[in-house]
Amino acid sequence: MITAWRDAFAAPSLFFGFVQLSTWCALPPESLPQLREAQMAALALPNVGFSTNADHGMGCTIHPAAKQYTSVRLARSALALHYKKDIAWRSPTYKSAQPQPSTAEGKTASLVVTLNDVGSAGLKIIHPYNYVSPG
Repeated sequence: MITAWRDAFAAPSLFFGFVQLSTWCALPPESLPQLREAQMAALALPNVGFSTNADHGMGCTIHPAAKQYTSVRLARSALALHYKKDIAWRSPTYKSAQPQPSTAEGKTASLVVTLNDVGSAGLKIIHPYNYVSPG
């Protein structure tokens, strides 16, 4: 679709941005990550950015009311990719996982997950927005 639109507008380097599907009650449940993975395949094309909305959903509502979070993220992707501004825009993505054995008998082992695109400040855990309606 992106290539066809760029051809139709005779603009091969036209910026294209998309919002990754929000968290919602997809059926079957595995269809949501499959759809998100299909969306992310567009990043193989040049000058394509995205904004995730997985952390600002509204439970089973596929169209969450709070649009400002994704719009700021999408704007940052355009600034970085199209306007060549040196700003972070990518959301963290999975890089690897390393099991850590337990150090004491009867203790549970742990798993250290490493993410791409995490700044030096790291991540903060905040109660998910997915459960709260902004209105």
